[in-house]
Amino acid sequence: MSCRTVRGENLLASHGRRVQSHGTRNVVIILACIAVAIGMAIVCGLTFYQQARSVKSHESQAVAALSGISGSEVLKDGGISSTAITQAQDHTAKAKSIAHGPLWSIASVLPGVGNDVKTVRGMTEVLDDLTQRSLPTISSLSSSKTAGCPNSAARSHTAL
Repeated sequence: MSCRTVRGENLLASHGRRVQSHGTRNVVIILACIAVAIGMAIVCGLTFYQQARSVKSHESQAVAALSGISGSEVLKDGGISSTAITQAQDHTAKAKSIAHGPLWSIASVLPGVGNDVKTVRGMTEVLDDLTQRSLPTISSLSSSKTAGCPNSAARSHTAL
C-alpha cells in the first residue's frame, strides 16, 4: 500500500489529524454545553431559593398584619382595620405573583419537589383570596352591624 502525497503532505496523516482534531473539538463542545447547563441549573436553583424565601417573608408579614384578629373581636369591635387589610393584601398579592412565575411553573413538575411547590402555590392563592375578597367583606359587614347598634357591646353583656 502506497501513500500518495499532495503538495508534500501525506494524505493519510492529514486525514488522521482532521479526525483527531474533530474528536477533540467535539469533546470540548460537549463539555462546554455541560458546563453551561450546570451553570444555568445553579442560577435557577439560587433564584428559586431566593424567591421561596421572599414568598415566605411576604406571607409571614401578611399574617403578622392580621395577627390581632380573632373571630369574636371582629364582630364586636367594628371590623378589621383597613390598614391591616391593605398591608395583608399587598403582601399576599406579591407572594402570589412570585409563586406563579415561570420558574415556579417549571419547578412544580420536577420530581421530588413538584408537589411541595404546588402546595406553596395553592397556599398563596388561598391567602390572597382571603385577603382580597373575604376579609373586606367581613370587615364591612361587621362595621355596618356595629354602626347600627352603637352600644352593642354593652347590650351583649346585659343580655348575659
